[in-house]
Amino acid sequence: MAGGADEGTVVIKKVVNVAARHHGGSWKVAYADFVTAMMAFFLLLWLLNVTTSEQRRGIADYFAPTTVSTASESGAGGMLAGMSMAEEGARANVSTPPVVTFEIKSPESAEDENIEESERAGDSPSSGEASETDAERAERAEQAEQAEQTEQAEQAEQAEQAEQAEQAEQADQEEQMERTEQADEAEQAEQVEQTEQTEQAEQSGPRPPTDEEVQQRLAEREQALFEETRRNIALAIAELDDAEELRRRLIIDSTPEGLRIQITDQDGKSMFPSGSAAMHDHMSALIGKIARVVEGTPNRISITGHTDSIPFRGGRAYGNWELSSDRANASRRALIERGVAPDRIAYVAGRAEKEPLIESDPGLPANRRISIVLLHDNPLQPGSTSK
Repeated sequence: MAGGADEGTVVIKKVVNVAARHHGGSWKVAYADFVTAMMAFFLLLWLLNVTTSEQRRGIADYFAPTTVSTASESGAGGMLAGMSMAEEGARANVSTPPVVTFEIKSPESAEDENIEESERAGDSPSSGEASETDAERAERAEQAEQAEQTEQAEQAEQAEQAEQAEQAEQADQEEQMERTEQADEAEQAEQVEQTEQTEQAEQSGPRPPTDEEVQQRLAEREQALFEETRRNIALAIAELDDAEELRRRLIIDSTPEGLRIQITDQDGKSMFPSGSAAMHDHMSALIGKIARVVEGTPNRISITGHTDSIPFRGGRAYGNWELSSDRANASRRALIERGVAPDRIAYVAGRAEKEPLIESDPGLPANRRISIVLLHDNPLQPGSTSK
């Protein structure tokens, strides 16, 4: 019976589970061999890097197949070529006798082996040592030649230095002889000049002094006069009732200008009233004693007034400048009234507080003072003035 047109096709699908094929493990063996070879290679490189040549030689000797090289061969011609794998004197089993191996060597091989053993033991010099000895001999010969050359150079240098020293000594002797001759000539010339001067002096009479000698004599005479004036002032002050106090207030010293006589104020006793140029009686008496001594000297006189650093409160138009000038002028008048010639006064000045006697404390009373200076008449003295 034929199928109808509406009947469908039936497809049956079967799923078969097939086990996975095994790929094999031969590549793992090859990889392991490669890794082992690389490890051995890197181990070799490390040994080459960390060992010395002697250590590498010892390692090579340790791994050298000495047993194979010294083993005897039989005529079997087999794989081991007659070599025995058993140690000498050992038994392979209970039934076999111990193995004893004898090696028959030729005379040449025995001599080579003796030489090798002596080289290892150090009994005879090796070829390396012989070559090293030759190098040492060559080095010693070169050192000896260099030492000889150095000695010759030192001898030549010493000879040159000795020659230079001799030449320098000769030059010094010649220079000394030349200086001696020049000194003799100068001495002779000086003696001739002195003789001529003596003859001229004898013919013309005594030589007049030079200007420098005259000034020097005047300076000495003036210095003696100043010392005498200092003593006379001290004697004149001693005549006063309050001589000890006045002596403390009086300062006499030498300056580039001349002999300076300074009268200073003390605590509780001043030369002038505060802010005034009118002298106290003790100041007037002291000026009189100084004038009596100064009157007998020929030197011109300068008078300077000084104040302390305390501002003057007498008014804006009158200050320490005016006060110091007025006190200096009052001292000038006192000297003239007591016998000093007016034309001997060189100048009168007021310096206010600009030149303190005690610079560390310009406000002290001792900075208030009158300076009377006997000026130098000798032009050679610094700060002198001529008449």
